[in-house]
Amino acid sequence: MFTGIVEVLSPVRSVAENGGVLRLSVGAPSEFALSVAAGDSVAVNGVCLTRVNAAPSETLEFDVVQETCLRSNLGALCAGDQVNLERSLCFGARLGGHLVAGHVWSTETCLAVERDDDNCLAWFSLGPASVPYMLHKGFVALDGVSLTVARIEHGNTGSTFAVSLIPETRQRTRFGALEEGDQVNLEVDAQAQAIVDTVMRVLADMPGDVHREMAKSS
Repeated sequence: MFTGIVEVLSPVRSVAENGGVLRLSVGAPSEFALSVAAGDSVAVNGVCLTRVNAAPSETLEFDVVQETCLRSNLGALCAGDQVNLERSLCFGARLGGHLVAGHVWSTETCLAVERDDDNCLAWFSLGPASVPYMLHKGFVALDGVSLTVARIEHGNTGSTFAVSLIPETRQRTRFGALEEGDQVNLEVDAQAQAIVDTVMRVLADMPGDVHREMAKSS
């Protein structure tokens, strides 16, 4: 588990394919790299990956399988790209963001970045599968960054949502260089998902007359 609070912004050093699996090599500050052992989990752009090489190397290496490449933006990474890194959550540590599993639901497209001095509002597409779990002022993880949903809009051509990016977030994460057309990894809030799915199952099991009575009282 992770918190959605990015610790370091680090460069991709190389991406190599071997047998359909990508070996992703990411540079990291020594303090960060030396604290991650082989087999430990690291969130890379919000994707939970396992370090496969051992310290004391300051290069973190990860194997990225095809399923992960298809569901995230990791498959499009190239040497020189910047990625968000976060070590797994330790029990007893402060939870500054929200619980993030590192299991990406979808990749979404940045539609617009509205800047007004230090204010920055970023708009993204929203796939139909994620719509029920996106709540105004609720949590969402984008590229592993814990953010608050500022706006949601639904139209004939689909749904969109926006998040506010404070200067600190833009400085410490890859969102400082966010541009229209960029692809980001989206993970919905697990608590919202559990509540919505439970309610939907309960409603589906109710008799039709109960549904009608509930509609009358609403």
